Order: sequence, then C-alpha cells, then structure tokens
Amino acid sequence: MSSVFTKRLLREWKAISARNSSEPSLYVLQPQDSNLHIWHLVITNPATTEEIYLQFFISFEDSSRVTADSSPVVVLRCLTPNSLLPINRNIVLPQVGRTIVKGGMSVFVMNLWHSFFSVGASLNAIGTDPSKADPRLSQAWNRVICRSFRHYFPDLVGTLRAGDYRTIKAYSKWIRNNDSQLSKSAMNQSMHMFREHIRNASILQQTHYNDVNGTFPAAMQNKSADVASSFSYDCDNLGCTTSAYPFEMTTKFNLGTIMNSIEDTANTASNQYDVDIENMLDDSTPSYKRHKH
Repeated sequence: MSSVFTKRLLREWKAISARNSSEPSLYVLQPQDSNLHIWHLVITNPATTEEIYLQFFISFEDSSRVTADSSPVVVLRCLTPNSLLPINRNIVLPQVGRTIVKGGMSVFVMNLWHSFFSVGASLNAIGTDPSKADPRLSQAWNRVICRSFRHYFPDLVGTLRAGDYRTIKAYSKWIRNNDSQLSKSAMNQSMHMFREHIRNASILQQTHYNDVNGTFPAAMQNKSADVASSFSYDCDNLGCTTSAYPFEMTTKFNLGTIMNSIEDTANTASNQYDVDIENMLDDSTPSYKRHKH
C-alpha cells in the first residue's frame, strides 16, 4: 500500500509530467514500476545538450507520518559519465531529504540540476576524463549501456549517430586503463571539495524562477553562480556495503539490499568495467536504432 508521502510524490510527478511549456525541459522524471521509493531522472543542460541519468531512493522510517521536520533517507546513483560524480556508486545524502518534504520533488530535482551543471562545471573531474565526458558521450552511453534508460524513457531514445559505438568503446578502454589511478582517497578528496563548495554556495529553495516547472528561463542562462543544493555527502559510505546504513520502512531493509533492487544498467559495473564491451555494443540489439549518414 502506498504511503501518504509516496502518494504526495506521485501527485506532484503527475503535475510535472502534465506541464506544457514552450521552453526546453530541464528534466524528465519517472518512478520505478515495482517500487515507488525508487525514481529515475534524466537532467539536461540545453546550453550544451549534456544529459545525465540518475537513480535515487527515498524513504522515511515511518512514511505514514510526515512532518515539516521529517528528513528522509536519500541515496543517489549516477549512471552517466560526468565531470562531478563517479558513476555506478551509491552515495548517501543525509541532509537533503528535508528539501523534498518542505519544497517538493521539483525543488530537489532542480537542486541536482544546478549541482551538476553549475557546480560540476567548476570542479575537477572525479573518475572521468574531462576531454571525453562530452554531451555526445553522455547521450550515447545512456542509450547503449543503460537498459533501464531505454525502458523508462523511450521517448528520449531516438537514433544513434555514426561513431557513437567507437566513442563508448574508447571511453570504456580509458576507464580500464586508468582504474588504478582512481583511488578511493582521491575520490573522497574530490567529494570533500564538492561538499565544501555546496556549503558555501547560496541555497535556492523557493524562488520565482521557472525551476519548479523544470524549464529553462532565459534569465537563468547566465546565473551559473546560483547553486541550488544542500547536499552533504557521507564520503565514508561511497560504495556502501550491505550493513552501511540500516533503516526501516514497513519492514526492515538496509542500504545494500535496497540499492541492489534497482535494475542495474547492463551489468557494466559489477567488476570495474571488466566486461566484454563488444557484446554490450551488439548492433543487433533491437531496443535502439543506429543512424548512418
């Protein structure tokens, strides 16, 4: 049975989905079919066409009694190569749940948007090569590697372009060759930089911009310094184990169990990308079409 809180999120999601705006949409949001606590999100930067696919889990200890002081557990996973976060790692956001309670899902999503496309542009890459983390790579990666992307966002799939497979192969090879250099301590240091940057940034919660509608007003195009986020990352929980962050819903779960229930993206991250990339990039896969000039 859906809780009061999840019903509220669903109502807001339906309102967001029904919006009709002449301005480019900044994000598309979908709940997971089998679990309303898990959400799939694609954020887009119209200025660069960069596209980032994320999954996040939201839960209260008692989601039937939500107050203004409630703070849900939020776990984020980024699935697209980017210049801000390592991909396919579970990241606990212990202080952002209250944003969802007070401001709604739209405010939380726009906080993410500003964090990736404002803060992310000013920080060093974490686990990625900045020269390779380009808009074309992000779009091709989502459509070829992320099966759940094709399932939840069929309207965004479109067609692939000539050279997209080569781009993904080259990036996957770079990851394998540089894996030893991407140490946990280096990631934690970069995450610490990001956390301090967020703490010192201005927090936009309730504004009169079109943020709540998920659109890109012209006035915002030059306001990259305005960062809307209250993130505080628990770096010790990067790549959390099954006992790292226990909590309760209607029955007892733990972080590892919950995140393992999320559909994995082509099983690419099970062994640090130690996979057969040729099999993943089989031209015969029917879920997408390849466009040739």
